[in-house]
Amino acid sequence: MAEMNEGMASVSEEGTTIEESTESSDYPSACFLLDSCVQDYQRLQENYNRIYDKINVALAFEGVVLTVMLGSIDFSPAKLCVKDMTVVALIMTSVELICLVGGMGITIFSTIYLLTLMRGRKIAVFKSEDIRNNEIYREKEPYAAVWLIDKYTKIVNEVRPVVQKKQASFDRALITIIVGIIMYAIAIILQKGGF
Repeated sequence: MAEMNEGMASVSEEGTTIEESTESSDYPSACFLLDSCVQDYQRLQENYNRIYDKINVALAFEGVVLTVMLGSIDFSPAKLCVKDMTVVALIMTSVELICLVGGMGITIFSTIYLLTLMRGRKIAVFKSEDIRNNEIYREKEPYAAVWLIDKYTKIVNEVRPVVQKKQASFDRALITIIVGIIMYAIAIILQKGGF
């Protein structure tokens, strides 16, 4: 037996009318839109969780980088004997020391910054208890769907800026990691270059 939507007659396979349904819905697409709102909310939650996964990976990488940096510290250029150095050698040694200390300092700063991003994993969530408190389950499905759409829309509007802010902070932390590594690499190149 094939059935038509609300407000239309149900029709059997032979084409005869079985019963007439006069019930109409004020919000016919509410159930479909509810699914979209739920998926948007779930996508935001997954993105938020992925940011923390990326922070963990960045911290592990940062730990390896810091281990290498701290294990290969060589402050021998700091023993400057200015009398015996040319101006170019003095400038190159100063740049090397600035890059060495700056690179390590920025890398340590970015590690601390990533650690601060790990705290405060607070985010607004949908409270399913509200359904029982407002007794929305007694309403017709389209009205309940509209109520849920409103709740999910409010939560998504609260969560989205939090996720965007956390992502922007993570992006800044990655940039500082890269700058620190580049500065340290410049120091190593200058050191191995014999200056």
